[in-house]
Amino acid sequence: GTVWFDDLTVTPVVTASELARRDSQAAGQAAEIARAQALSRDAPELAPGVRLAVLDDGLFLCNQRLALRFGGPQEAFGLRALVDLGTGRTFVVPGFDDDLFRVELRPRASYAYPATVALSSATPAEGCASRWEVRDGAVVLTL
Repeated sequence: GTVWFDDLTVTPVVTASELARRDSQAAGQAAEIARAQALSRDAPELAPGVRLAVLDDGLFLCNQRLALRFGGPQEAFGLRALVDLGTGRTFVVPGFDDDLFRVELRPRASYAYPATVALSSATPAEGCASRWEVRDGAVVLTL
């Protein structure tokens, strides 16, 4: 048989506060993508294809494809942004994913553990510092 509908009403199952949260997440992601794209153009190039900027609120590091933004020393250099510059997609939602991701920094030639891990955390850490240097054409960022 055939069923005909003369009137169809769609009622969202999310609340107004959930919709506001989604809008806030989307706005935060869009702002972070725009910030990463601008910094990837404006940050000083320290080695071929590698840019690093020391910001008021942390550190920014990128190559042609990937942008990372870390909080400052008062935030224990927690991961604040992870943006795919090629697709314009962000994988961290500002203010929502504070402890979701981690970055494992490993030597390029070896995958032997232990790896140095920079956790995405808003927990302040005393004595945190950062420094960078260009060594053999590569940027070495030490957190």
